[in-house]
Amino acid sequence: PDELVARLRRRYNEPLDLLEVALPELVAPVATPEVLAVGSRAAVLEACRTLIAGAEREVSISLWAGEAQEIVESVRGAHERGVQIYGMLYASGEPIDLPGSWLAHSYQEIVAGRIHGRLLTLVVDRDEVVVAHLPTGGEAVAVRTRNPALVLVTQEYLHHDRVLQSAQQKIGFDEWDRWWQADADLRTIILGESMEASPSAPVDALPPE
Repeated sequence: PDELVARLRRRYNEPLDLLEVALPELVAPVATPEVLAVGSRAAVLEACRTLIAGAEREVSISLWAGEAQEIVESVRGAHERGVQIYGMLYASGEPIDLPGSWLAHSYQEIVAGRIHGRLLTLVVDRDEVVVAHLPTGGEAVAVRTRNPALVLVTQEYLHHDRVLQSAQQKIGFDEWDRWWQADADLRTIILGESMEASPSAPVDALPPE
């Protein structure tokens, strides 16, 4: 019995010991898409121009007028190549002449106060994104990545923002403002807690007395 047990143990244990060592060497690790930090406004705009220049099918972008002026030529070039352009422009006054399908955001002052600066969000071919915060004071903080989860979240954010803006235009801004200003939870979400509590918040952003 002892010899039988020893023989069976060698027959099964030795191959398992070999596989334990050999199998990890045969399996290639799955690469995780990098999330690259982008550290200045100039670098953010250069990354946007580079991605837009390489776009093949679609560009979705949301940005303020100041940044739009610096990437307009790249957007025009993509549009001339047949790339679909979907944009959201935060601007007051005369709109910038941008090709493609653009909407003007109607609450740029509220957003700027809530996030203490400006956002720039870009998705190219639903494959790569740039997301940047350009604070009122201080240097830009941004990331560039092909990470599928971050690409999906950014694309969905841009889609929802566009649909929401279209709904506001259809309903009418007076009616829209009455609706959200009357709801305490929505008021806090839209204004942000610090703005809602601040006497310096935009007058037209506050609920009626």
